[in-house]
Amino acid sequence: MYFEENVYHLIQVSYTLSGYNTKQREIQASINTAKEIPNTQNILLTYNETDNIILDNIEIEILPVWKWLITK
Repeated sequence: MYFEENVYHLIQVSYTLSGYNTKQREIQASINTAKEIPNTQNILLTYNETDNIILDNIEIEILPVWKWLITK
């Protein structure tokens, strides 16, 4: 997690989300943390997966780590 431009950036990292249990665990961890810390951007970094998930009005952006790194 880091704070930038008045937003907390919550980052989870997983090599892959291909396993159902892994995907559920990583997403649930992001949701639980976002509920505790308001005003967050939730990012889940993977090796090569891309997606956007919205659960409980919380958006989680799933990105390959390389893509996230070139934007920083």
